[in-house]
Amino acid sequence: MQAKKPKNGKKIKPKSKEHYVNSGEFKAAIKEYYQTDECSNELGEMITKIAYGLSYAPNFMNYSFKD
Repeated sequence: MQAKKPKNGKKIKPKSKEHYVNSGEFKAAIKEYYQTDECSNELGEMITKIAYGLSYAPNFMNYSFKD
């Protein structure tokens, strides 16, 4: 079965997976952090991916100091 085309005729652009964080894994890492008070490397990487992903949001697009 083929995917449905949008009504306006434009193709849907697939989302970039570069900054994707699995919500289930993120919640588990947050729970672990609150239990142990230690931030794991995986949790740090997830937070960094979220921050980089948000930096591409329209309201932050023209900031010169994203790095």
